Amino acid sequence: MKNKFLKILGVGLTVAVLASLLVAVAPVSAGNEAFSLDSSLALIPGKLAAGTDILDIAVAANGTTGYAGVSDNTVWKTSDGGNNWAKTAYAGGTPSSVAVAPDSADYVAVASGTNLYISMNGGIVFGTTSPTGGFASAINDVAVGPAVGSGRNVAVSASGGEFYVFAPIPGDIFGGYQWTNVKTSGNVVGTPLAAAFSPSFATGDYTIVVVTAENATASRLNVYNTYFGKWNADYALYGATSFGTVLATTALATKADIALPALTTDSNPYVLLMWH
Repeated sequence: MKNKFLKILGVGLTVAVLASLLVAVAPVSAGNEAFSLDSSLALIPGKLAAGTDILDIAVAANGTTGYAGVSDNTVWKTSDGGNNWAKTAYAGGTPSSVAVAPDSADYVAVASGTNLYISMNGGIVFGTTSPTGGFASAINDVAVGPAVGSGRNVAVSASGGEFYVFAPIPGDIFGGYQWTNVKTSGNVVGTPLAAAFSPSFATGDYTIVVVTAENATASRLNVYNTYFGKWNADYALYGATSFGTVLATTALATKADIALPALTTDSNPYVLLMWH
């Protein structure tokens, strides 16, 4: 495990990077978490056919609603913490990434190839969204942010090196929303693998954390500000290094996951990253 230190808006942020082992950091007063086989989607009779795999899962902030993308081109939903599951109306291809909004258990996004599907009613109806001309390459990861102003922020990491955000144009956070490939705005390198919205995004920091990977060179942790449209050191308030913080140089990452904590009074909250 490697530790990096990064400043976001003057708040100390300790980054715990996990290359092969995910370590859970729990409050002293909390008990040990445990997974029950009874809550496994694969063990519920009649749910999944033999040979199918759960490719991605997203759990809402309420702790009871979750969505699972399955290799048989289906997306399942639980509303009781995994005790019962039901198939949603998703009718796209193989889901590569599933995300749920931090402030709405009903807003779920599913990526498949170069397509992005959105449901705003808990999986009852799905629609599609994309920039003009569509996404240029297959989607590695989708992240859903909170509602701000007249819309909701969404971020897409694409395999061709693009990083799209659905947000107002920089400097007009309450203006009309649009898809933009912000990877072209400088001070960021590599292919975006994963993204996560800051827990305080809606209250004014407008920050997205992004992991990128350069071919055989390095994996990096980046920060992007949607209000100013700036990456890393271009936004001086971050105190970040140019082109992001190097996480590893010994191996090329192909996938990544980011887990950010809920709002906390801890001046040094942990960010857990895992890539492989």
